[in-house]
Amino acid sequence: MPRFVLILLVMICCLTVVSCNLFKTRTPAEPSQQSSNYIPPTDASLVLQNMVNAFQDRDVVNYTKSFSGTLFSFEPATSARTRYGGELLNWDKTKEQQYFENVKNSLQANAIVTLTFTPITSTNFQDSCEIGTAYTLDVPHTKASVTKRFSGQSQFTIVRDPQIGYWYISRWVDIGANSSDSTWSDLKGAFAR
Repeated sequence: MPRFVLILLVMICCLTVVSCNLFKTRTPAEPSQQSSNYIPPTDASLVLQNMVNAFQDRDVVNYTKSFSGTLFSFEPATSARTRYGGELLNWDKTKEQQYFENVKNSLQANAIVTLTFTPITSTNFQDSCEIGTAYTLDVPHTKASVTKRFSGQSQFTIVRDPQIGYWYISRWVDIGANSSDSTWSDLKGAFAR
């Protein structure tokens, strides 16, 4: 009987080794999510770079990381305030996240969003920074009634969190460079809902 058991065990081991391909390498699995271009904002200028990256990556989470929680406020360009009225009132981080999600969901397949900031002014303090920029934002969305290019100027107040040292936008003032251009405020108003 022991000889029978020994032969049976050897046969089971041989079958297991042959059938399981124990020494064969497998094809690696695809990553479950795309890599992030988020840069820890240890400098105020990195906040704006993270906004550029978030648009390129269509990443809502990384976009909203650029904004201070309860302190964030947005002042729309005058022309957009007139056009969109209540949509832009009491704008906060939650509305910022919702509009970005709506823009993301309306992008054409394989579309590339391009955001460019051109610095105009920068005033640095120990725990805050005022940055004035010109911007151009190209958004190839599918909403027929809304332009795809937005341009103007923005004045950002960026503050440093003293506990972790990261910088966040606490105040954003959008300014139309001229009355015929659609501003970032127009994009927000058009995609607020």
